[in-house]
Amino acid sequence: MDNTFVGIDLGASQTRFISDDAKIYEMGNNIKEINPDEKLRSRPWAAETWEDEVLGSLDIEIDRIEGPTTHLKKKARYLVGTLANRMGASSTPNSLQNKAEQNINYTNAILAAALSKLFSNSDGDIKLYIALPPIELTARATSEAQLTEELIGSYVVKFNANINRVVTFRIVSVTCVEESFLTLASFFFKPEGGFRPEAKPYVRGNVLGIDIGASTTDLGVMQDCHILEKSGETYKLGGNLVLSIIADGIRASYGYDPEKEELQAAVETGMLEQGETQINIARLVEEAKKEFALRLVEKMQDYFTKIAITPNKFKAVVVGGGGSMGSFTVDENGNPFETTHPMSEYIWQEFKKVSGNVPVIQVSADPRHANINGLYIKAIVEKITAQRAEAALAPQLQKTQSTNLSDKTLRQNF
Repeated sequence: MDNTFVGIDLGASQTRFISDDAKIYEMGNNIKEINPDEKLRSRPWAAETWEDEVLGSLDIEIDRIEGPTTHLKKKARYLVGTLANRMGASSTPNSLQNKAEQNINYTNAILAAALSKLFSNSDGDIKLYIALPPIELTARATSEAQLTEELIGSYVVKFNANINRVVTFRIVSVTCVEESFLTLASFFFKPEGGFRPEAKPYVRGNVLGIDIGASTTDLGVMQDCHILEKSGETYKLGGNLVLSIIADGIRASYGYDPEKEELQAAVETGMLEQGETQINIARLVEEAKKEFALRLVEKMQDYFTKIAITPNKFKAVVVGGGGSMGSFTVDENGNPFETTHPMSEYIWQEFKKVSGNVPVIQVSADPRHANINGLYIKAIVEKITAQRAEAALAPQLQKTQSTNLSDKTLRQNF
């Protein structure tokens, strides 16, 4: 049976994954290893959908049948997400360390593959596509080789608790893609094929992609919809800076240390909850975004020298990632309204000081999921291309999937 694929975005707080059906799933990045024989007192609760029930009930056993085990244990049991939280301290990714060097990311990759198998009930081998910061793929041979060597292999994953299912699968390949290029892919191309209408004016010329994550911001360039080699760059500057500035402001004004969840809610809404009271802190959120934009554009001056493209030579700057979102809340009548602009607006305010004629555009289609959507586009293009190559070599085989992903630029250049 045909290989399937799983695209994985290993974030700081969540892992997002996607497969052939184009549906995006999210799971918590906190993991707690427990004794295989341990009896849990806490039981998971039912959810509206079976998939949500599974994601809220992640008590799993991973058994690696073959392959080296530097970052993966041969056999282990883990709690993930809500169940892990109930058991106290758990492991989370370290934003200061490369993703390819952290055990937890290997476990999350295997779990994402197992969940994709469980949800799709599909057979066949798996090809993994993993988003990584450009800084980790500068020495591609190291990071990609680490992930490939350990993740390729056969697995048995048992879902415990009320799920009580077992999936078996084999990972046959691992492809790593720079996050900034995935943002550009999700801006230019529709998942079903062809250019997005808003991207058509920019298919010729240089376009800079900026992916803003929690702890890093990644840059990359496409020239005439070709990836510009060696243009990937990573800065240790992300949405956490915005949270930190807002936290300082809350401490100064209200005299307490806010929790991270409270800060994230403040960025998303521009409001601060204190009991039953909602306090408008949109001005503080806006100032934090302005400070982030200022620091980012300052860092980008060296980047333009490195890639030998001056700012005025770009047709557009495209911004995506969870850190790029605007802030929204609702009024007393339940009508939504914007409290602060998307990050692209504040970056444009700084960027126009360098080059006033270059538009800065937010990815319009789900900017929070730009990376995972970009992975899907890359994976589905490669899958369809392989199917067509097989069909050309063996005309007696019928094509099993039709698509308009035949756009020459998309297939040849991404």
